[in-house]
Amino acid sequence: MGAPRPREAPGSTRTSPFMNANSLPAADAKVATLAGEALRILQGADAAGTRLRLTGSLAVQLRCPAFGYLAYTGREFHDIDFVAWRREGRQLRELLADLGYIEDREVAVVSEGARAIFVQGERRTHVDVFFDRLEFCHPIPLEGRMEIDPGTLPLAELLLGKLQIVKIAEKDLLDACAPKSGIASSGTATSTTSADRPERFNSK
Repeated sequence: MGAPRPREAPGSTRTSPFMNANSLPAADAKVATLAGEALRILQGADAAGTRLRLTGSLAVQLRCPAFGYLAYTGREFHDIDFVAWRREGRQLRELLADLGYIEDREVAVVSEGARAIFVQGERRTHVDVFFDRLEFCHPIPLEGRMEIDPGTLPLAELLLGKLQIVKIAEKDLLDACAPKSGIASSGTATSTTSADRPERFNSK
């Protein structure tokens, strides 16, 4: 395994080697559009000094282009999932409003501020934001994890986000295959990081 990469500071999203919509397999037009929009939002957050990281299925595709085909074939992607710090929620909401998004305030109220959903009226793009941690069937705390890689959560959290689902669907199992393959592969910048070694999973 190669030497550990330094932790990324805010402002490095645009230089990340894996954040490239052109790396997606088969160039599905809808997925490419979602990926381009995700990068536009990330760059806006980066310019505003707001910590924002992509997660979910689209993050798997962008982080694991060599293995993303495992989850890609015949699949439809409908939304963009992000994680952010709750303390930066106001700045993030202002950014998304400037980009043409409208928040579903009921989601924020019901989730007690743990989650927010935004819709872009013209394209009907759906953006889902989780604050401070991923929480579905089990909580996945993110303290100290959003600073590791630019653009997306580390592969460890991308995998854990799928494996913690109790009633797991086929699409989630397929999503889990790509980051697991990336972690097990040779240590390249597009497939793994020093923070994604197997002991990360054993600590959960």
